[in-house]
Amino acid sequence: MRAISLIAALAISGCSDALKNYDRTVSDGTASIAFAAQFKELFPQSRHFITHYTGREGPPITWNSNTGVADRYILTMQIPITLDRSAGRVTSFGTPKFYLNEVSGISQLPAGHFKISYGRSIQFGIPEWQSFREKHGDLSVFGITLPIPPIPRFSEIVNDA
Repeated sequence: MRAISLIAALAISGCSDALKNYDRTVSDGTASIAFAAQFKELFPQSRHFITHYTGREGPPITWNSNTGVADRYILTMQIPITLDRSAGRVTSFGTPKFYLNEVSGISQLPAGHFKISYGRSIQFGIPEWQSFREKHGDLSVFGITLPIPPIPRFSEIVNDA
């Protein structure tokens, strides 16, 4: 996903400046947006990226953090943000929304791509995030009981994508 945002940013503006400021902005966001910092602390392997970074695609410019959880779920956080692109800074942010999507299966298509099938989806807010964080990512906060069967190749396909 980050690659798509970067391709658009690079095509529209100068290649090295866009990449440098994009990376600087993502780095600033993981430090200055409290929820992004918490997400990164709880899930150090998580990915962080900005959609509509250039603003030319229209609003909203959105901060995204996501990660695989328990080899079966994809956790995503999205926050509307405003930027100072020239300084590579997030200047303000709104209220985060969180999504926990169950991956019910992964299959490889003949062309070599993968198809991910989804099951249950949970949208939640700050109070549930705080409980989930306080319990160190324990899925029981959402009524999910462990152990849950992992999806084969989940880490390879979802976490390493």
